[in-house]
Formats: sequence, structure tokens, C-alpha cells
Amino acid sequence: MSHHSLVILITAALLSGPPSLSSEGGLVSLPVARASRLDKRPTGWSQTSISRPVYAGPSESDLVPVLPIEDLSQAPQANDLWVDAASGNDLNDGRARATAFRTIQKAANMAAAGTTVHILPGVYRETVQPAQSGSATQPIRYVAENGPGTAIIRGSEPASSLTWTPLTSNSIGLPPGVNPANIYSAALSAPPRFVARLNSAGNVLARLPLAREPDEKITTEWKYHEYWWAANGGKYEETGCNPPANPKNCDASSRSSTQLTDTANDTVPSGIELGNLKTVGNLTGGMLVAIDNRYGHYMYRRAITGHDTAAGRITVSPPANAEGIFLLGWGTKYYVEGKPYLLDTPGEWWYDQNTKRLYLWPPASGSPAAQNIEISRRSVGFSLSGCNNWIGCSYITLDGLALEFFNENAIEISNGGNQKSYGDTVRHARIRYASRGVVIDQGTGYSASNVTDGFTLENSEVAYIDNRAIHLNYWSEYGGLPASFTHAGIVNTVIRNNELHHLSFRSDTDNATGALFMYADKLRFEGNHVHHIAQNGMQFSYSVIQSSKEYGFTPQEIKTGEILIKDNIFEQACQNAFDCGALKFWGNPPDTHVFRDVLITGNVFRNNFGWTYIGEKRGYWSGGPGSAVQGMGGFGLYMNVVSGMHVYRNIAYNNGQAGFMLYGNWRDGGMVYYNNIAANSLYGFYMAGLDDVRNGVSTLVANNMVVNNEAYGILLDDPNDLLPSMTGLTFDHDLYYGNGWSTSGSFWKPGAMTIWEPADNSYYPTLANIRTHTVWEDHGAEGDPHFQSYTLADRNMFDGSWPDLRLTGSSTRAIDRGTSSLPASLATLLAHFGVDDARQGTAFDIGRYERGGAGWAIVVTPASQMVSPSGVARYALSLSPSDWSDTVYLTFTNPSPMLIMQLTPNAISLSEQAILTITDTHPAGSPLSPGLWYTVPITGAGGGLQVIASAGILIGGTRIYLPILLCQ
Repeated sequence: MSHHSLVILITAALLSGPPSLSSEGGLVSLPVARASRLDKRPTGWSQTSISRPVYAGPSESDLVPVLPIEDLSQAPQANDLWVDAASGNDLNDGRARATAFRTIQKAANMAAAGTTVHILPGVYRETVQPAQSGSATQPIRYVAENGPGTAIIRGSEPASSLTWTPLTSNSIGLPPGVNPANIYSAALSAPPRFVARLNSAGNVLARLPLAREPDEKITTEWKYHEYWWAANGGKYEETGCNPPANPKNCDASSRSSTQLTDTANDTVPSGIELGNLKTVGNLTGGMLVAIDNRYGHYMYRRAITGHDTAAGRITVSPPANAEGIFLLGWGTKYYVEGKPYLLDTPGEWWYDQNTKRLYLWPPASGSPAAQNIEISRRSVGFSLSGCNNWIGCSYITLDGLALEFFNENAIEISNGGNQKSYGDTVRHARIRYASRGVVIDQGTGYSASNVTDGFTLENSEVAYIDNRAIHLNYWSEYGGLPASFTHAGIVNTVIRNNELHHLSFRSDTDNATGALFMYADKLRFEGNHVHHIAQNGMQFSYSVIQSSKEYGFTPQEIKTGEILIKDNIFEQACQNAFDCGALKFWGNPPDTHVFRDVLITGNVFRNNFGWTYIGEKRGYWSGGPGSAVQGMGGFGLYMNVVSGMHVYRNIAYNNGQAGFMLYGNWRDGGMVYYNNIAANSLYGFYMAGLDDVRNGVSTLVANNMVVNNEAYGILLDDPNDLLPSMTGLTFDHDLYYGNGWSTSGSFWKPGAMTIWEPADNSYYPTLANIRTHTVWEDHGAEGDPHFQSYTLADRNMFDGSWPDLRLTGSSTRAIDRGTSSLPASLATLLAHFGVDDARQGTAFDIGRYERGGAGWAIVVTPASQMVSPSGVARYALSLSPSDWSDTVYLTFTNPSPMLIMQLTPNAISLSEQAILTITDTHPAGSPLSPGLWYTVPITGAGGGLQVIASAGILIGGTRIYLPILLCQ
């Protein structure tokens, strides 16, 4: 058979059906007859881990790139629209830069399928709601013309737009000692959520706080509430006991769900602001923000409905309780806000609901009008909800926009059961300072076609959000899920290569989770960096089970699933909560707790401590005297009353309580934990909450490294003595090293494993003990794994250091010491999600890394771009895996004198990024059809190894090039 290559031009409209988008920058994935000879990558990484152009054709010399469909409209088209906040006018026709509209909304009213709205640099103070949808082959694109972050949509108005009046007397109830002349007021129709001071470049210098006591003070970021006040009672002051020295809950009789008492100034920690509920004036009408006084898991925001100042006692509504337990009282950490008596510091503000006026003590002397202050006014930034007469918005792309200062949602899709949204994309966005970042709500009461399908959030930052960065939820108009479930309302969601950080520290709900996915179905969460979260970093709540059985469900009975969580970093979560995880799955038996086809692979869970003041005071989850773990309830990966997970090749390191936590009903469905590393925590694996037996349902724990954990490598908490009957629980081929180093005396026989039982605990400090007394670990290993760079004695959890946990030639206890194959269910999932995970040698190595290959790669995002002549393309360069510890030095080769290239910085490590900017110098409008294709080689050198990647750019192309092979 011989091959003849015939290249023809086909417009996107001729493609049969919507394209399939890969995770490589949105490239079209088309089947080819053979694997490209360029398809070389280190073993152990998925196809999506190494970005490269997608090729098709008979030989490397004839390779022609298949370009992103969504980039086809980058060259100006006849129906394109232009917007310019500085010099545009909505009376213009908007068809050219010189006749641009002033508002994005004017363009959104006119945009139709195939339109690109070119948004020139500037600040756009508006809410945008498109009128029409695009199509699968002709999306509507809203593009920041000069690159990400240059087009800013603000929900705020500048202080200079208001008329400010200085106070002439203390007419509002300021505290003693405050000069009323320091305070300015302005009429405002509704209270703002954000008041912020900007610098001359328009960047936020500081968010100005609502007047509060005590003032915010944070000296250790993971002790967020350390300098809040501590109450000394609930419904009355005296507890009648000292909980730290007596039974931990001896103060229970003084607790309340509606009252809090504080009558004395705090003395610790040193430097805490003096004051209590007897010293702050009448707080009725203000707000209490408090941490519960049991563990510190919940953060309550409650309206103050009464204040007995003499008694130092406030009354709040609604009640603060959980599981029938009152949670306000001794040890509650709290602050109060929102009353003029608390306005005592420059930068603070207060809003008077009665007079509709905003009162502000400016951060600098003089009127706020001259101080570059922004005040949020609008509720929503970009609403993808009302298109096509409220049928729904589909095939709309937001590219490079910045959205900030919105009282509610920055971006929202809100559909009832008779509405739908397909193929919407947000990329290169900067979403900051909103109540919630990206919100998708969908009803499912009608046709199965009325869903939110194919939403993508990529290469974006979502940060400084009061509540959740991402919130996905759907419901049935016919009743609660899962009884009325007919189909998932949100499917085929892709969230990749984003940074989500500083989330939920001013949560309006009791659970301050950074992102929440309800009843998730067909979702990919890849390559994201999640950090600095008040409580759980990211939470998946509920599956949908429709079965008469209690456990052992068939896949067909579990209606939701297909979730991939891959190559993310989850760190510095649980900064204001106890008993939480960087990544948490949560369910509720009997019909929402077993998940189907969930693969968690290639992730890092680190530095999630979960410290709370009350947890430390009551002595909960402590490593004992001398241990750094005091009142820390932080987990890396937290399975809370759920099962059905496959957890493969992850690292959990430096977590306050445990790297991997399984609590309650984790054996109702199969659980697979293979090739993970659990290191440098109090416990490596913590498995607890057994209340009955699920025979025949397997939990497989194998090929893992359990290293340098303070108390026990594996803790099995079995209060009902059920483990002897759990025939499906298996440990094997695991490697134990350095566990049980605690010197506090709080742990009996610390070491490899312990089982806490009702009659007499079992302790297995060594692998030999495990083998002698259990049926486990016949093929386990013990001893130094000989990592690339790891110091066993370096047990400082808080210094931010990161060891190199790859294997070396000396890693004989790990190399080829794992299982000869993977469980069938895990192998099936790896294939289903396209994760290429070939092994080296006769068996799998133990731990996160498979010895062999470079072990890392350069990820180029997007892999290929198309620009007009004189256009600019930007590529983000990062490392995969993102926990690579060596510095990698980057160089590139410029393939053409017509390209100007810049790389900043030229060295990266861990989760850092470099930006490669390519500027074409052909004159604008040059006839370059069918276009000029360039491949830019990028070389990375680090750790004694060298890796080559590439970025592709097409100048002036307007078509998709599909090679047709004629075989004869």
C-alpha cells in the first residue's frame, strides 16, 4: 500500500458534528491511522501531561497542524465588533476599532454566531448579558484584545463618583477618642460587599474592612483566627470547670445556640487587642463571626439581635448548632462587626441601612474622592443565562477578561429546567473580589437535553472570593435528588490549569469551602493549583444511587460519576477550620455516598494543618507534649462517609492530622489506594468510623509508601470490633520507613500500624509484627526508599520545604517490588480517562514515581495558537508533575526573523509558570493565506536531565487543514 497526501481546505462548518476538545489547549482531537513518531514522552504520565501540537499525516515532513476551532475567528471578520471604554460610543456601528462601542453590553446585544467582540484595554463598569448564543462551529467570543487582564469589567464605582461629606459631630455613635472629622459619608442605595484601595496601576493595595473588633491581625497564616477574642461562656459566663484540664466537654451545660458571653479581656496570645462584649457599645443590629466551640469546624455568621452590655452577653439569630449540639460558649473565637461604635481605625467603614449612607474613615487624610477607592455596586459581572429569549446561552467564550468587585457572582449560568447551556468557555480570566466566582445552577425537571453541558474554565485565576471560587449545583423541580433523579443537570465540565486561592474567609455559609460540586457527573479537574482556603479546599458532595440495596451497588445503580482529579496541587487549605481536607468527598447513606468511576491521580496534598484554638485548648487530635501537632484536624485527601474511589500516584505530605483519611462507610463500595506516598504527618493513613460490616466489598491498599509519620503509618480505628469480619480489606506491597518517631510519650508502641479496638488495641511497630498478627503485607517492604533528596530528620512541617521523592538506582526496596498488575477497575479507569501509565520492569514500583524516563515534562498551554499578521501569542510554560523540586532552566529557538520572542522568567520550579510571548512583525493585513506555520522548540534543563517541548503558531491562517490519505 502506498500513501499519497492530498491536503484540502475545509471550513469549520463542514465538520460533521461538534468537535472533540482535548485537554491540550483546546486542540481538536481527530483519529489517525497510526501513532505519530513525535509522540514521545516519559513513562508514567498521561497523554495530557505533555503539550504538543496534534498532527495527522503520513510522515513527519508532511505533518500539518489541526488548530483550535475556537481560534478560527482571531483574524478580523466582517461581523466582528469592537469596544473601547476610553473613546468608544454606543451610537457608533462598532464594526472597526475607530468606530467602537463604549460598552460591552452594546456589543452583546448585537453579537451573533461567529462574532468576535474585540474589547480594547480599559475599565468597563457594567453587567454583561448576551442576547444570542453562538454555535458549535461559530462561537461568540469576547476577547481582551491586548491580552489577559487588559479589559477589566468592574462591579464597582470609584469613590470620586460620590459626593462625600465630613462629619462635623459624633452623630452616629463613634467610640470615644475618634475625631468625627476623620469620617466621611456619602449616599449609597445599598450596602457594598467590597471597599478597596487601588494603586495608580489599578491593582488592589488593600481591601478596606467593615468596622470590627478586634481588628484583623494575622501573624501565622494557618492560624487565621488566633487573634480573635475568646468568649468565656455561652448563655452565662461561668462554665463551672476548666475544659483544658478537665473532661473536654465539661462546659456543655453553659453552651448555647443563640447566646455568647465574654466579660474579660484576653491575655494570650501576646499582642491580642484588648476588649470584650462589655466594652464595645451596644451591638444590636451588628454581626457576630464565630468559630464553634466544640472542634472549630464551623464558622458562623449570625445577626446580633440583642446585647446586654452590662452582662457582656449577645443574642444572635439564626441558632448556631450542628447535629443537635449547641456550639457557642467557652473558647468560641469571635469578632463583631458592622456597628459605628467599632469604627475606630483608618480604612474601616460602616453602612447605615436606615439612612442609606456609607461612612468611611479613609486610609489617608482627606476626602475619599481623591484616594483611588473602589466601592462595589453591581451584583453580577457576566451572566450567561438570558440568551435567545431565556432559552439559555451556549457556545460563548470569554477570553482574557478581568472581573472584579461584584456583590454576588462574577460569572453565572442560572438555568431552570426548561433552559440549557452548551459549550461555554472561560479562559485566561482574572476573577477577583466577588461573593462567588463562577456559579452554575441548572434545573432538571424537563427534557434531558436541558442541561449545562461542556462548560470549561481554564488558564484562569479565581482569587479573593468571599465564598466559593466555583459552585456547581443542579436540582429537580419534581423533588429532591436522588429519588426524582432522571439525568444529571451539569455534565462534561472541564476545569484545568487554573489558580484558585484565598477563598471563603468571609463565607456566608457555615462551611467555608473553596469550591463545591454537587452530584458531579462527567467532570475533569486537572492541573489546578488550589491554596489558601478557609475550610475544605474543594468538596464533592453526594452521588446519586437508585437501588434497594444497602451496599454492593452495580455501576448501573450509581447514576453519577466519571470524575477525574489529576495533576493538581492542594495546599494551605483548612486555615480556619478543624476536621477538614484539602480535597474532600462527602456523602450521606443510603443513597448519596457511593461514587462511580472516580480517579484521583497525580495530585499533591501538602501543608494542610487544620489548626483551631479550641481544638488545641481541648486537646483534640494532638501529638502530645513536644509535638508540633496541637489541635490540628487537617487532612490531605478526606473521604467522609463515601466510597467508590480510585486513588493512584498521589503524594500527601506535611498535613496536620493525616495524609489520607477514610471515615465512615468507606467500604460500602470498592476503594483502591495504589502507589501513593503518605509522609510527614501525624498519621499516614487514618481509617475510622466503622459502624457495621460490609462483607464482599473490597478496600485495596497496595504499592504505597508510608514514610516518616510521627505516630503511626496506618491507623485503623475500629470501636465496634468489626475488622475481623471485613474480609475485603487488604494491605500488601506497601513500604514502611521511619514511622513512629514520636518522643512525646503519648503513643504506645508507635510505628508502622495500629488498630484501635474496644477491648484491647493492637500495635504493630514493624512490618514483621504486621505479618505475624494479620493476614496483610505478605509482600510488603520496610526500610529506606532512597529518595533523590530526603532527610528523615527534617520534620519541620511549617518551613515550606519540599523534598525530592523520586526513586534512584539505590531504591531496591521500591523498584519492581509492587504488584505485577493493577486492579482491573483501576486499569479500566486509566484507559477510560486516557492516562498513559506504563510501568518499567517486571512489576510496578512502590510509591508515587515509576523509575525510568526523565520523570518530568514541560507543559505548553496552549500547545498551538493562530494569530493575525502583527498579532501576539502568549504561552504558559509549567512543569509536570507540578511537584518537581529541581529548578528547570528554559531556552527557546526562534524559527524565523519575522518573530520577536520573549521568555519571562527563564527558570521555574514546582508550580511556577513562565510566559513565552511571540510577536509577529508582518504588517497588519498581510495576505498570508493559507498562513505560515512555525514550531518553536523549548528546552528545559534541570536535575541533570534535559527535556524538549514545543509551541506552535500559525500566522494568518483562516482554515482547518485536514490531510486526506489516499491508499492504494
